[in-house]
Amino acid sequence: FEVDWTNWSHFDELRVDSANAFQPDDVTVKDWEGAWLFALGAEYSPNDMWTWRGGVALDQTPVPDATRNVRIPDSDRYWVSLGVSYQANERFNLGLSYAHMFLPDQNVTQSFTLPANALRGQISGRTEASANVIGVQVNYRLP
Repeated sequence: FEVDWTNWSHFDELRVDSANAFQPDDVTVKDWEGAWLFALGAEYSPNDMWTWRGGVALDQTPVPDATRNVRIPDSDRYWVSLGVSYQANERFNLGLSYAHMFLPDQNVTQSFTLPANALRGQISGRTEASANVIGVQVNYRLP
């Protein structure tokens, strides 16, 4: 079981400073909030050679609805993961894992404002996202 809190509230803006005096800085206001991660996992070893693992997690988004935009259209993340390890001998271990991350669809709106969004324009839409993570691990312990 794991519980984490990340203080994202220090991330107020994303600023790109322009070297061109005639082009204003590109500023995206963030005003992110602190966010929690809750995870629960288990492992089962039927014998000395095999270990099976599984877990679930909720990773809250730090992005408030008011500042969600097309650059970072984040949402809460729901994780499901599975893994297996094979201990071939005292020195060699092989692991394989898979995780799928579900992100609920989110509305994204970006208004035309001066000067911050003068070059970006008006955007209104809906995001769809998911991710697959595959891991392979090989361990060899030197004699």
